[in-house]
Amino acid sequence: MKKMLLVACLTTASLNLYGITISGFGTGQFTVDDGLTSFTDLQSSTGLNISGSDLGNTLFGTFTPIDITGLSVLELTASVVTNPASNFNFQLFDSSFNTQTYSGNWNSFGTGVNTTISLNFLSTGAGFDPTDVQSLLITADGTGDTLNVILDEVEISAIPEPSTMTLLFLGAYALIFGRRKR
Repeated sequence: MKKMLLVACLTTASLNLYGITISGFGTGQFTVDDGLTSFTDLQSSTGLNISGSDLGNTLFGTFTPIDITGLSVLELTASVVTNPASNFNFQLFDSSFNTQTYSGNWNSFGTGVNTTISLNFLSTGAGFDPTDVQSLLITADGTGDTLNVILDEVEISAIPEPSTMTLLFLGAYALIFGRRKR
C-alpha cells in the first residue's frame, strides 16, 4: 500500500498542468508597434484600449520572450465597450517571424467586464520556434462595424491528455482511500 501511495504521489506531482502569462497589455509589459498597428490605441498601467473598424485593422506589439513549448490553449482576457459580432485572428511570432495562429470572436467578451475566452487553434507555420515567442498580432476580420475593446492579458496553458487526467484521478483516489484504511 505504501508503494501505491508513493507512485500516486509521484504521478500527481509530475503532471504538467500549468499555464503562463504571455503578456499583460499594460504599460511596461507590452510594447505597441505603432508602425504596424492600425487600430487607435491607448495604453495604461492596467490594459490597452483599441478602437476602430473591425474590418482588417491590426494591433502589433512585443513582449519579453517566452517559451511556450508543450502549451496549446491560448486564453485572452478583455472587455468590450462596442461589441460587433465579428471574428479576429491572433498570431504569435517567434524571433524569425514564424507564426502560430488562433481565432476568436469579439462577441465572446463581456460588455464592461473582463471575460477570459479560449481562442481556437488554427495552424502553426513552418519553422515556428515555441522557445522564443516575443510578439503578437491581432487582426480584426469583420464587416466594418465599430470596435472598442480593452485588452487585459493573454495566457497559454496545457491541456492534459485523457490518459494524464486518468492518472491524476487514480493518484488522488489512492491518496484518499490509502489514508482511510490506516
